[in-house]
Amino acid sequence: MPPFFMNISALIAYLSDPANAADCAQLRAEKPTSINQIQQAIAAYPQAPVRDLLTLFRLQDANNHKFSHAHHLMLSDKAAQQASSSCLAAYHASKMQPGWHVADLCCGVGVDLQAFATRASHVFALDASDEVLAMARFNATVANHTNISFLCQRAETFSQPVDALYADPDRRKSGKRLIHPETYSPPLSALLSLQAITSNLLIKCAPAVDYPSIQVPLPHTWECVAEGNTVKEMLLCTGQFATPDVPRRAVVLPSGITLDASHAAIETSTLKTYLHTPHGAVVRAGLVQECGEKIGATMLHPKIALLTSDQPGDSELVESYKVSDEFPYSLKTLKGWIKAHNIGNLVIKTRGFPDTVESFRKKLRLSGNASATLFLIRAEHGFIAVVANLVHPK
Repeated sequence: MPPFFMNISALIAYLSDPANAADCAQLRAEKPTSINQIQQAIAAYPQAPVRDLLTLFRLQDANNHKFSHAHHLMLSDKAAQQASSSCLAAYHASKMQPGWHVADLCCGVGVDLQAFATRASHVFALDASDEVLAMARFNATVANHTNISFLCQRAETFSQPVDALYADPDRRKSGKRLIHPETYSPPLSALLSLQAITSNLLIKCAPAVDYPSIQVPLPHTWECVAEGNTVKEMLLCTGQFATPDVPRRAVVLPSGITLDASHAAIETSTLKTYLHTPHGAVVRAGLVQECGEKIGATMLHPKIALLTSDQPGDSELVESYKVSDEFPYSLKTLKGWIKAHNIGNLVIKTRGFPDTVESFRKKLRLSGNASATLFLIRAEHGFIAVVANLVHPK
């Protein structure tokens, strides 16, 4: 999809005038799409920035799943991609103490900001872009938040006394996602230097960040936060946001189920009745053994993120599969099994297997009518093929 270009200041001026509300609502209802329809709308609403409004409506519709109040938000394409979802924003805000003074150092269009404003006594909203800050101010006004001070300045220059700092630094450059925290804007080191203001820091990092290698000069907890089945962020929590003696935590939203690092050390065993695949947040947080301990499972291999037990794992932290067949892997044996069971639709999941799923599938020449789920797993001696049926999805 091509980039969305809008005159933000003109849009804000138009939408801020109550006299334009009826025309705006009518244009949203009509949603002209063809060139002729758009030209007719421009003629029908000569005072309205029709093309920009239609672009905004498209952005709002495209992000309706992400923001609970998308149709009330002033958005740009980049800002919408960068912003926390409403679900994540509510989780971030839940960590703030009521009555606190908080600073949102990279507020963007203000989704996190508005969540903080409903809980904190006062919020400072910073952004280095006048245009982005104007969007955040407009959105806060629409939501009737009056306890926000807007400051157009870089995050690392903030110096007001507050109880907590939150930062979601820009992690996109020329359309590419940035992973290393020192390439963020502002870089992580600059944000950590603000501990002189308060030790209560909440910093959002990319899900793939190499967090074990990062030196954090404060007691801290890394939270791997997922929304549904997708890992969304590594959240660095310091000060009162950190949990003592918990260096890592997995969090799955919207339920809020958590799993903390401990000294769990479960056994390795052969395959049992059920095979469990831990949630991505569990794996990313390095908590597979803790997960196994929680559901009463053992590991199949000390370096493979799979668990096994004689009971289904009744938890959002795993997907559970009931094993229906198992045999030592060879391509010839597997082809024979596929032919004998008339398999034409095969879901393939690999763990420690050298081939990609796409390249391996080409070797099988599936042509039957039946369906199956196949795991190809590195074991102590070679590989095993496991056929299993999903019984408990994450």
